Amino acid sequence: MMSGSAYFNRLLLALLSALLSLQLYPMAGEQADWAALLLMTAMAVLLADGMNLLVRVTQIGRLPRLSNFAGRAVGIFLASILVFSMGGNALRNFRQWQREQPVNLPGARWLHLPTADVDQLTTIVSQLVRNCQNVMMMPGLYSFSLWSGVPPFEGKRFNSWVFLWPEDVEEHEMRDIRENSHSCILVSGNIYKFFRKLTISKGNDKLLTEIQQTMNPIAAVKDITIYRPN
Repeated sequence: MMSGSAYFNRLLLALLSALLSLQLYPMAGEQADWAALLLMTAMAVLLADGMNLLVRVTQIGRLPRLSNFAGRAVGIFLASILVFSMGGNALRNFRQWQREQPVNLPGARWLHLPTADVDQLTTIVSQLVRNCQNVMMMPGLYSFSLWSGVPPFEGKRFNSWVFLWPEDVEEHEMRDIRENSHSCILVSGNIYKFFRKLTISKGNDKLLTEIQQTMNPIAAVKDITIYRPN
């Protein structure tokens, strides 16, 4: 048997450790959603712990039973608001999902997007399959490798902050790409600019400039361009 505080700490650790692993999952844009889920879970655990404390205090006669009932009523009310809010949001998202077009790419069978976005993704994937044996992506858009089956050129996952890549990228990966006419580089201009605006350092755009000036663009859809050695 554990004391009340020891039990609470162990329960909180078990719940938040699982959620923290989701918070750290390297998918840009998802961290904010998982962070909100962490806070909601912590709130639920704290609320349940408070209700248990009210039960114990009431049983030993320190508080009238009305206080115990009020505590439980407040907990049920807050939980109901949360459930109805999340349920309504889930229903709206599901209806939107039904209206959109399925992507139908490997690993994204259940992903539905607007038609223009689906066309962009499938066109880029088909160009990768047709023209590339491997591909280096700026920034690390590794979903395209999953969808196309074209492996990433780099042997390790580089930092998405492409202007902070180490110098050996230019000395090794870029040199090897130039020597292989079937190697490609995929550049997303919008996502590159997004990361660029977030940096607090001046960074280094030399690599992107070199790619744009010395390599041949073989396909371009909106902001995504595929380059190949001349």
